[in-house]
Amino acid sequence: MSASKHLKKPVQIFYSYAHEDRKNRATLSKYLAPMQDEKVINEWFDDNIIAGEVFGGVINKNLYAADIIILIISTDFVNSRYCWTIEMPDPVESTGGC
Repeated sequence: MSASKHLKKPVQIFYSYAHEDRKNRATLSKYLAPMQDEKVINEWFDDNIIAGEVFGGVINKNLYAADIIILIISTDFVNSRYCWTIEMPDPVESTGGC
């Protein structure tokens, strides 16, 4: 019996990463592909934004709907104003910090 038969809904995963780290995010997705295929997880990252959607709004919607937030930390991530000042403050604060 597959793992998905035991879960009511897939675990929502949100990737936060600097655009320079797209390759690293894609590599991680390859490792998680079997869980995606079995509907154990559902991944979301900014490449899923559809033309015409409000960038910040759709990111926030998916960020706050996530069960797990994966940070792909790199120098570029640390230096990203968007990652640190827009995406991360509220989720980190709501979990009690790192």
